[in-house]
Amino acid sequence: MNTRKNVTLWLALFVLVSLACGWINGVSPLSGNPPAGSNATQPPAMNIPPAGDLSGTEMLEIERVSFAAYPWRMKESVLVKDTQQTVTGLVEAQSATRVHVQSTQDINGNEVTIDTILIDATLYMKGTGGPAEYYQQFGAVEGQWMQVPPDHPLAAYAELARLAADPQKLVETLAKDFAALLNQSDMDQKLIKAIGSESVNGVSTSVYEYKGKVATYRWWVGGDRRLYKLSSDGALNATTILVEYDPSINIQPPIP
Repeated sequence: MNTRKNVTLWLALFVLVSLACGWINGVSPLSGNPPAGSNATQPPAMNIPPAGDLSGTEMLEIERVSFAAYPWRMKESVLVKDTQQTVTGLVEAQSATRVHVQSTQDINGNEVTIDTILIDATLYMKGTGGPAEYYQQFGAVEGQWMQVPPDHPLAAYAELARLAADPQKLVETLAKDFAALLNQSDMDQKLIKAIGSESVNGVSTSVYEYKGKVATYRWWVGGDRRLYKLSSDGALNATTILVEYDPSINIQPPIP
């Protein structure tokens, strides 16, 4: 079997999807998606109004500030339109080095849930659902946590988990994505339009929209200049991400 292919199936690709909700459409803007630092240090407010059109540069700064505001949680749902399959996932970040990623996806008729926990340099993984052979090839047992050794085929996913929670690395990636989406020369133009307001989980937000060539992207920004929701809607996929800032998030090793 192709080990690389099976590793991808085992993780269900959620980390990559989380990094850029537009990647499946052939673009990676996340143009919505996210996040530094050890604990929940709240960044200072920015001089960006909660209403009025925004530039790509301003939206990047909103994303940087949002995902540096630990602890936070992202809940994502991706609808693959041609199959009507829905992939769901979750990223929780207590800090850049304490991260929990979970994805659920139908693989060959089996609903498989993959949990990944990264604490500093130590990676833990657990798979639930699906046939035993999915797990046996990695020396794992269905439904049981395993600590992933540095030389294991799955060890590379530690870096993906770090990227899913590190605002500096994510903003570097997003800056390239925005430059490709808006054109580098247009990054300071007010191309992201304010289209109204909406409550997200009880938080009043301003809604912004950019209509790209392959998808329409939206951001919901609170009066605290943080993101509370992001979405992309294209011909192939529709993605929605909800963001919560939860001080109760406490990520601990799942096994001694």
